[in-house]
Amino acid sequence: MQAIGKLTTTGDPAILQGFVLESFAFIALALTLAALRTNAALILTLALLTAGYALAGIANVTDSVGSGTFGLIGNIGGWVLVASAFFAYYTGMAVVVNSSWNGTVFPVGGEA
Repeated sequence: MQAIGKLTTTGDPAILQGFVLESFAFIALALTLAALRTNAALILTLALLTAGYALAGIANVTDSVGSGTFGLIGNIGGWVLVASAFFAYYTGMAVVVNSSWNGTVFPVGGEA
């Protein structure tokens, strides 16, 4: 929004991005709570997404991307997001394959 003039350019874009990531973490937390009635694969995917967004956002909010302790926390958050992507791929594959085979080919730890 800064690039198109809708937001002042006096704020640091990294800090603004941090607030966006923290907002995504909150949304992912709400989805994680909603998923508690579904299956373990979806819960794990969303819980990792929550943690990853929160950790990545910390580095941005503190303006420490790539440096210092908060930068390390942000890097860890990035790897947690990679793990979340892996579980998202697995969960999506399991839902599609299990439903097409009318049974459990890939376990998801509960109802698909």
